[in-house]
Amino acid sequence: MRLLKSAEEIQFLERSAELGDAGIRAMQERIKPGMTESEVFGIVHEAVMREGGEMGMIQLGSCPMLDPDINDQRPRPVDRIIGERDIINNELGIFYNGYEAQCGKPVVTGEPTAEYKEMFDLAMEGYKRLVPTLYAGKSSAESAEAMKFIHDTEYEFYGGFLQGMLGANPRHEPQIGFDRIQSSEDRFLYGPDGRLVYQVGHVFTLQMHIVDKRHTRGLFVGDFFAIEEKGPRCLNKFPPQIVRTVRH
Repeated sequence: MRLLKSAEEIQFLERSAELGDAGIRAMQERIKPGMTESEVFGIVHEAVMREGGEMGMIQLGSCPMLDPDINDQRPRPVDRIIGERDIINNELGIFYNGYEAQCGKPVVTGEPTAEYKEMFDLAMEGYKRLVPTLYAGKSSAESAEAMKFIHDTEYEFYGGFLQGMLGANPRHEPQIGFDRIQSSEDRFLYGPDGRLVYQVGHVFTLQMHIVDKRHTRGLFVGDFFAIEEKGPRCLNKFPPQIVRTVRH
């Protein structure tokens, strides 16, 4: 019952996705160099609460693009000061009526470096390869096969590339990735061949978290998808992109 969402539940998730989009739009419009990460947390929190959201997950991690030192998002506010040419990776999961659809878009305060542009291109390549595997009747094995292209690059995925959202614990399994296929916690979801076969009603956060081999540079792109009769449908409307802040 938790794994396969009803049409009503998907409506709640669609509203949650809209709230995530609102949080990203607020960062685009309001972030400026000189403010702290804590202030950015506040910007997102205020924006999504004003739109009718419930407090869910806000994770942020900023660093200078020319001298990066973080590859993941922080789960709590810190007082690091945003610079003139920073990247602010983010992962938002704003609840609506108890349902959470996660998303994230890299936000930058200046011109992206060549390395971050390359990472974004890889994220979009993975995104485009993964979506066609999200049809009823296809499986986690086909999704993993589609992501093997990353092994021929100078980068790797950080964690899984599909994250299921069950309900009671919204960030619970299934997690699908090279290091997470059929973990001991989610084995009951998989068939005897070790595959999760997708069905209408499955929902996933598609997340391309690209990191360099030293794990000092990271870029996160995520959107929320529902598997429907006609195929996968993205519930987020804010398009995948490197988001440039509005100059004040």
